Amino acid sequence: SLGVGQLAGLALAALVAERDAPGATITTFGDAIWWAIVTIATVGYGDVYPVTPLGRIYGAALMAGGFAMLGVASATIVSYISEKTRAESTR
Repeated sequence: SLGVGQLAGLALAALVAERDAPGATITTFGDAIWWAIVTIATVGYGDVYPVTPLGRIYGAALMAGGFAMLGVASATIVSYISEKTRAESTR
């Protein structure tokens, strides 16, 4: 999963790829951080989005990181519940 530094790095990379592109909506570091956070959280409001192919690749990487974080979190919860249920049924 992605850490804070990797999130900021991908946001900065997207900013560099996007800021001078025609029709770009990611033109400041604040825009880039906001976009990265809502993308990794799988919310994606659509107010800020990449328009270049490289920016879209960075977006896909953020989405994959968000899916991985959700998968790890849900697997951890299911594992915990399963372990507790199994311990109670062997009593």
